[in-house]
Amino acid sequence: MSVQFVWKDEYSVGDPILDGQHKRMFEMGSAIGEKDPAEFGEYYRKLYRYVIDHFDLEEAHMESIGYPGLNRHRELHDKLVRELKRFPDQFTVKTAMEFKGFFYTWLFHHVLHEDRLYFEWAKN
Repeated sequence: MSVQFVWKDEYSVGDPILDGQHKRMFEMGSAIGEKDPAEFGEYYRKLYRYVIDHFDLEEAHMESIGYPGLNRHRELHDKLVRELKRFPDQFTVKTAMEFKGFFYTWLFHHVLHEDRLYFEWAKN
């Protein structure tokens, strides 16, 4: 049985668009183990592009609300992009599962801790 990324309402950061994107990343993360290794490279590139687009929207949102932690948050995004690039172009079952574990850990930490910081700031 593979690890499932289960979205819960308490993960919400309070913005319907960003929450929708976070939910989609949870869905995409869960699907990683269901992909044939031969198809996984293409799926990985789709997920990578989705994450980049999400970061662009999220950073624009932070900028629009004047979030003082924007530069630090952008650095976290940049670090993830560098880490994503370390995965190979050709995946095996093993590397796909390594990627899934990595993405699971990052996604939960980032959404539940880092993203919530700026939404808590915005509410106050």
